[in-house]
Amino acid sequence: MTDKLDIPQGTLDLMILTILAREPLHGYGISQRLAALSRLAELLEQAADYPAAIQVAERLIAADSVRELSYRQLMRLHLLSADRAAAVRVYHQGLKVLRREL
Repeated sequence: MTDKLDIPQGTLDLMILTILAREPLHGYGISQRLAALSRLAELLEQAADYPAAIQVAERLIAADSVRELSYRQLMRLHLLSADRAAAVRVYHQGLKVLRREL
C-alpha cells in the first residue's frame, strides 16, 4: 500500500499553474502540458490521494474539454473515492461536450 502524498493545497495549485503557464500556448506544447497534468493525476491516484487527483483531472478538463482520456480519468477517480454519482455526472458532462464539439 502506498502512502498518501499529503500535498498542501497551495502547493498543488502552484504545480498545476506552473505546468499550464509554460510557453507555447498551442500545439505540441499544450499536449506536453496536458500529459504532465495527466501524469500528476496518475501519481496522486497511485498514492490514494483521490481529492488532489480529482482536482488535477478537473483542471485537465477545463484546459481541454474534448480530451476523452481526462473524462475517463476523472470518472475512475470518483469511483475510487466511492462517489458513483459524481462519476455518472462526469460521464454525462463528457458525453454532452463531446457530442457538441465533435
